[in-house]
Amino acid sequence: VNCIFKDSKQQIWAGTNFGLYRLDKVSKTFKPYKLENAVNIVSLYEDSRNILWVSTSDNGAFAIKDGTVKRYCVEKYLLKNNKVHGVTEDEKGNVYLAVRDGKGLHYLDYRTGKMSVFSNDIYNPYSINSGVLTSIFKDKFNNIWIGSLSKGLNFLDKNHKAFLPYNINFKANGLIN
Repeated sequence: VNCIFKDSKQQIWAGTNFGLYRLDKVSKTFKPYKLENAVNIVSLYEDSRNILWVSTSDNGAFAIKDGTVKRYCVEKYLLKNNKVHGVTEDEKGNVYLAVRDGKGLHYLDYRTGKMSVFSNDIYNPYSINSGVLTSIFKDKFNNIWIGSLSKGLNFLDKNHKAFLPYNINFKANGLIN
């Protein structure tokens, strides 16, 4: 089991290397949830619209709402890579996907449905500092933090579409990997 999540309907979900499972409260057993190509699940997240986001390490992300499933993946020209390691949303309902293997932070504008990407730009000190993203988190102040494989954390300044890096180093403001 890679992740466990309790949604707003009090349903318990488990993401595994073999697929998505939901707890059947009557039988008290986890039953497979039919989700084509959803293996190697690494994270689960529910947004403010009660959409369950299922992130996989090699098959993109799935958005589930009332039994309807939408897949976000390279094959549908929405993602630059199918290795999605986490999802969160901002206070406006826009969705952010942490994509691994050099492709950056994907941003889904909920109103337009348009996907854009924040990529590392070595000539821009305000760009995200890595394209190999491993995690994403929204804190209680609606700040978004993005973890990377070897470059530490990135703080997203949503107002300026800029990133403040917290690099891995041994200084007082750094992190040890």
